[in-house]
Amino acid sequence: MSMPSMTKTLLLTAALLMGIACNDSTSPPAPAAIASVTVAPSPSTLLVGSTAQLTATTKDSAGNVLTGRAVTWASSNTVVATVSATGLVTGVAVGSATIMATAEGKNGTAAVTVTVPPPVPVASVTVAPATVLVGVTVQLTATTKDAAGNVLTGRTVTWATSNPAVATVNFTGLATGVAAGQATITATSEGQSGTAAITVSVLTFATVSGGGDHTCGVTTGGAVYCWGNNGLGQLGNGTTTNSATPVAVAGGLTFATVSASTGSFTCGLTRGGAAYCWGAKDQLGTGSREQSSVPVAVAGGHSFSALSTGHDHACALTANGTAYCWGYNQFDQLGTGPAGGPQFCDDFPCSTVPAAVSGELTFAAMSVGTGAIGFTCGLTPGGAAYCWGDNGGGELGNGTTTNSSTPVAVGGGLTFAAVSTGAYHSCGLTKNGAAYCWGDNDDGALGDGSTASSSTPVAVSGGYTFTAVSAGLFNACGIATSGALYCWGYNGAGELGIGPTTGPEVCYPDMPDYSEPCSTVPVAVSNGLKFAVVSVADYYTCGMTTGGAAYCWGANYYGQLGTGTTTSSTVPVKLAGQP
Repeated sequence: MSMPSMTKTLLLTAALLMGIACNDSTSPPAPAAIASVTVAPSPSTLLVGSTAQLTATTKDSAGNVLTGRAVTWASSNTVVATVSATGLVTGVAVGSATIMATAEGKNGTAAVTVTVPPPVPVASVTVAPATVLVGVTVQLTATTKDAAGNVLTGRTVTWATSNPAVATVNFTGLATGVAAGQATITATSEGQSGTAAITVSVLTFATVSGGGDHTCGVTTGGAVYCWGNNGLGQLGNGTTTNSATPVAVAGGLTFATVSASTGSFTCGLTRGGAAYCWGAKDQLGTGSREQSSVPVAVAGGHSFSALSTGHDHACALTANGTAYCWGYNQFDQLGTGPAGGPQFCDDFPCSTVPAAVSGELTFAAMSVGTGAIGFTCGLTPGGAAYCWGDNGGGELGNGTTTNSSTPVAVGGGLTFAAVSTGAYHSCGLTKNGAAYCWGDNDDGALGDGSTASSSTPVAVSGGYTFTAVSAGLFNACGIATSGALYCWGYNGAGELGIGPTTGPEVCYPDMPDYSEPCSTVPVAVSNGLKFAVVSVADYYTCGMTTGGAAYCWGANYYGQLGTGTTTSSTVPVKLAGQP
């Protein structure tokens, strides 16, 4: 065959093959349309918080199952049940919902019911025992458990008392002390009961001491209770929780006296003369700068006969009349001499252990100034008054306003039986019961009928004969021989105890922006009570009646009045927990 013929033949063959290939080309068949969507399982039940997987089955009109089709999911009530993009349903709350699956315009649904499991029966009820003071309430708690010991919540509990004459309990478990004794409190839930003893105590105080915003008292049995602000552990009960009712100081010590500072600490003397303090750092006298919410022993092993606290320092006397002080010394209030110190606490001169007051004097009584600007006064056995520390208001009483790092004699040549220091003034009682005060007098705190300050003692007006005197922040009080209590000075918080806070006078009357209610002369405390003890604090006052009942009045922002509330009072109110 010749080459042209062969070429022609090959071309014809190729064309034929190409024609055949073109004639064999066909389009794939269109996918079958979805005719129905079925969701299973339906209906479905699940518990709150549990999940269930739903499945959507797509079929054509002939009932054939179709695979690989896109499905979207939705819930009719997402408050009850939600559904994910894969059909995973989660129970949210008790109720019903419809779950819908959609594919190519066709829908299928499933009914879902969400329930909670049947409650596990209560197998036991426990109630913690409690101690409460007369007239004070305490919240009791009942713990319900199943047979496996798991705690059950949300169960109904009913409460009952075995002796409502001693303690009552309401439907929420709030128990109230009625009288001294013991009662059994029963909590019942689903036929199971638990009991606890509640002990009701009565407090009888021998003395009370007011501070800045907390108060303490010693019972006739030597136990110390404190109440009010506890931000730095000054209540001594091992916590930093405030309390508007008396709480027992931890440690089981038996005290003879206690002194609540106007700062944030407290000190007390045991009946054996050992000093303990608790609360803010640097003032506890332990040799450490750490704070403590329970009593810690003052260093040095001294046996003290008297103790007094101020804002940032404390002082105590030994039986032989030696005076020791500890705490901050930035105003020379420790009386340790011109060298200052002897230590430093946060850039303040201080002593974290008792340091002896300079000089050869011995003292029979001592009182620590309650202001943040510190000073101290003491009485010698012969009744001469000496003071040291800050003297900006003339509170040292020596006729100057110059500070002193060692004791200086109070002017006037008076012989005193008692001395009490406030924040910026001091007061003393002569041996015949006449009251004299000296220092700052802006609010009439000297009680001499004026607002003129004095750097030497001035007689308190009225000619009263007093058995006790107490100086506070801007005021003072004295107990007359009849037991009547008289107060003078600032009255903006009702600390004079006369009822209103609008007088009886106005100090700074010519300065409206600074005018304050006050009394420049002694005024009788309301209610006609007879007092044996008085303690003037910062913006409030406390006292003990001749019948042994404790009362407080004035500011009560932290519960320092001890009434179980934070409501202030302009007249004496009885401390909770007493008969």
